[in-house]
Amino acid sequence: MKILTVLTILGCSSMSLAATDPCKLLAPGEVKSGLGAPAVTAKPAEGQDFPSCNFDFEGGSLMVQLISPASKFLQGKSLASAMGSGESSFKGLKTVPGLGQDAAGVGGSSVTGGVPQDSAVLFVRRGDVIVMLWAVSSNHAAKKLTLPSVTLLAKRALLRLH
Repeated sequence: MKILTVLTILGCSSMSLAATDPCKLLAPGEVKSGLGAPAVTAKPAEGQDFPSCNFDFEGGSLMVQLISPASKFLQGKSLASAMGSGESSFKGLKTVPGLGQDAAGVGGSSVTGGVPQDSAVLFVRRGDVIVMLWAVSSNHAAKKLTLPSVTLLAKRALLRLH
């Protein structure tokens, strides 16, 4: 009986860790097909203030970050309001329905130094965690990089977040 209890505790701990490891929220194959990207590799991002994972592909990447506690970070504001204002803001954020308590995102294309850039960022609040997905691609390396494609990836990630 003691062995079963220990295994149960270890199993619950492992599931909890997997659910809060941003590299476990999506599989590289899901990112590849979801964004229309070439081969994707996943690795923990270094030097970030919050747990983060980079899903890298030639010409771009998708970062998944877990920001917590959301209540302290947002200070009573909505995601669109908090992330769309201030010095490090994401201009043009709009509410994205159907993703939980609160979600906001923006996507688009631009040209930087003569190189086409596609990008999309999405913030989703689930409980006291904000899940951020931020994708960037140069020269259209990710053929399907749009806010709707990042939103579909977020839905998959949220299924694994506990």
